[in-house]
Formats: sequence, structure tokens, C-alpha cells
Amino acid sequence: MTGSLSAGAQETTARVSGQVTDQQGAVVSGAEVEITSIKTGEKQKVNAGEDGSYSFTSIQPGIYDLSVRFQGFKEYSNKSIEF
Repeated sequence: MTGSLSAGAQETTARVSGQVTDQQGAVVSGAEVEITSIKTGEKQKVNAGEDGSYSFTSIQPGIYDLSVRFQGFKEYSNKSIEF
């Protein structure tokens, strides 16, 4: 399972969004996507939509870990992403 992401910054918050796909490029709807602040330990979770898309809004700038989980797939992790 792979994840892609993009971040859009405003004055004091960021929006993190992406699409969850498998190794063949097929979307993985319903995957759990979690983002964790390294500084505060705060976690936020969303489920990918029917098209595999996910979005976190109003994220405070900082360094985060991102993980994606879905039954039958190996967990995907991206560590120390700066927004």
C-alpha cells in the first residue's frame, strides 16, 4: 500500500491531503489514515473515501508521522514529514 500527500499552507495552519493506492495504482477506499504530531503526540484519523482520497484540515505547522492501515495490507508509514 502506498500513500501520496500534498500540503497547502495558510498563515498558521496547513491542509494535508492525498490518495491511498496499492502497488498497482488501484485506489484503496476505506483505509485508515493517521497523522501524529511529533511535538505534541496529538493524533488525528480519517478514512479514505471511495476514490482513496483523504484530507486533514487545520493542521498546525510542525513535524508529523503519517501512517495508513487497511486489512490485508502491510502498514505504510512516512516519518518526520514537515508541514
